Amino acid sequence: MLTRKNCCKGYTLIEVLVVVVIFSSMIALATAGLSQILNYYENLRKSSFSLSKYLPYLWVDEVFENISDYYIKDNTDNWFLLFKGDEDSMVFVSFKGLSGDSPKLVIIEKEKNSESGYDLVIYETEAYFKDYESVERLLIFKDYKQFEKFVFLRKIDNLRIRYYVYDNLLKRYDWSYQFDPKKNVFLPSMVAFQYDENGQRKELYFRIYNNSSYKAIYNELYQK
Repeated sequence: MLTRKNCCKGYTLIEVLVVVVIFSSMIALATAGLSQILNYYENLRKSSFSLSKYLPYLWVDEVFENISDYYIKDNTDNWFLLFKGDEDSMVFVSFKGLSGDSPKLVIIEKEKNSESGYDLVIYETEAYFKDYESVERLLIFKDYKQFEKFVFLRKIDNLRIRYYVYDNLLKRYDWSYQFDPKKNVFLPSMVAFQYDENGQRKELYFRIYNNSSYKAIYNELYQK
C-alpha cells in the first residue's frame, strides 16, 4: 500500500536562531538610532538654554558698541557730550536699543531689589533731547522711570561702574568711577561693571568703539 508523505515541515532550530539574531540586531540598531536622536535634541535644548542665558549680554554689548558721540548745548551755549556716569548709574545715546535702531537715550541705573540686593536696570527712550539741562531735569526728577526698561542683572551687591577715560592733563588713559562730560572731551574707550553675585566677585567689560575726538573743536567752530 502506498502511504502519502507529509508535504509540510517545520522550521529547524538553526533557522529560528538566525531569525532571532536578525530581529535582535534590528532592535539594537533602532535603539541606538533613537538614543542618538534623543541625545542630539537634548544637546540642542541645552545649547539653546545656554544661548538664551547669554543673549542679554550680547544685546548690552551691542548697545555699547553703537554708542553715539551725541553732542548737546548747556545754558552757556557750549557743546558737551551726552555721556555722563558715576559708580551707580550712567546715561548716553546709542543707535541700538530695545525697540529699534533709531537713536535712543539709554539710562543704566542700580536699583534696590524688592527681595534682596540690587538690580541693574536699563531704561530707554527716543533721543530727542536738545540741551543739557533737559537731561539733567530728567535725571533729577527720575522721569525716565516711565520709559521702557530691561533688567540686566538681578540680585547683585556691591555694584560699581568704572570708566576707562583719557586724561587730558596726563595724556593717557586711566580708570575712573566718574565721567563728567564737561571735563572729558573724549568718550570712554571701555566701561566695566564690578559686582558680587552668589558670593562671587564678577566683572563685565564693554568696549566703546566710537571716539569723539574730531568733535573736540565744536566750541571753536560754533561760537556764541
